[in-house]
Amino acid sequence: MSEAGTIPGRPMLKELTGIRGIAAAWVVLFHFRATVFGLLPINRYIKKWLDSGYLGVDIFFILSGFVISHVYTAELSTSDWRRYSRYLEARLARLYPVHLLFLLFLLAGDALSIAKPPVRDSVLSFIGNVLMLQAIPPFQAWNGPSWSITYELGAYLLFPLLASALVRISNARSSFACAAAANLLGVGLMAVALSVPGTRPYHTIPALLRIASEFTTGGLLHRGWSLLGRRRNRTWDVLALAAVCCTAACLTWVPEGYSYQILLVPLLAFLILACVRSAGPVASFLESRVLQWSGRISYSLYMTHFVALNLASLIILRWQRVALYSLPVRIGALIAYMSFAVVTAHLVYRFVEEPTRRRLRRWFDKTRSDDSLPSVTLASNDN
Repeated sequence: MSEAGTIPGRPMLKELTGIRGIAAAWVVLFHFRATVFGLLPINRYIKKWLDSGYLGVDIFFILSGFVISHVYTAELSTSDWRRYSRYLEARLARLYPVHLLFLLFLLAGDALSIAKPPVRDSVLSFIGNVLMLQAIPPFQAWNGPSWSITYELGAYLLFPLLASALVRISNARSSFACAAAANLLGVGLMAVALSVPGTRPYHTIPALLRIASEFTTGGLLHRGWSLLGRRRNRTWDVLALAAVCCTAACLTWVPEGYSYQILLVPLLAFLILACVRSAGPVASFLESRVLQWSGRISYSLYMTHFVALNLASLIILRWQRVALYSLPVRIGALIAYMSFAVVTAHLVYRFVEEPTRRRLRRWFDKTRSDDSLPSVTLASNDN
């Protein structure tokens, strides 16, 4: 997950920060939809929307391509090892502290029989997670959501290749056409891969297709956006709302199954472009204080919610037992579970993610005398 950032002469992409907060909430509800379904009377339409919440990760991948291109294309479009190493240091400072924190927490929890990773007592598995290889067989992610940052790190490593191609595109239409082609090709291949019985979106082949096509799509969308002069108008608010309505309708009516739901990714990509060009109520909504805050803590929320919600069920009461009580009690328990996850994410962001990232950046800066890259002021969070 990447952050909406600002560097001298480039606007801060607040709309994308707001989208990140919404996408993170969608993923959280997806992972704990069994709890929601068990405690609340949910109709089949809302159930289908929650069952599609894994698409929040696809939003993250597109946003990452867009934002990384926004911040780093000019600096990394030419071969320069110093710039590249500084860029990788910034990416690691962004992803690694929270990842390592929860690895150590799960290791301690396993020793105390409080929280158990999926592959207990496996030194090889732990080393794979420490090296951020947890999504690559034979390793397994100890912290379930962390599978995606393996692929995101891979995209970061290869981004200079994309950057060198992006700067050669001089026409917005060409960039948008390439974005559409990359996205549609990726979606088609993902649909085929996910049609194989037992295949999940986080399995190796679908995951590689997701990050490759969606990160590239985000980069191409950014190139087209920047070539258009970054102009905004209210027409894009209408288009953004239309994209939301179309997505909601499609989620309601498409057949169940990953291979069908993944076909909605092009709509999500268009929604991101429409939001970043909006100038009316959509922009105001995404720039609201609540959504900006949720976007800032979105990486911490994404990385902590598995553990936090499981701990909440131990501290409060397991939802299977809560389900025996009246509806007001069940609603209160669900609010308590989710509040615990959000508060945990805020605390991790406030006291671990952000201060550690800044300390690491300062430490990296002290280890080199080169100061050729402009400093980056971060305004949001990662996958």
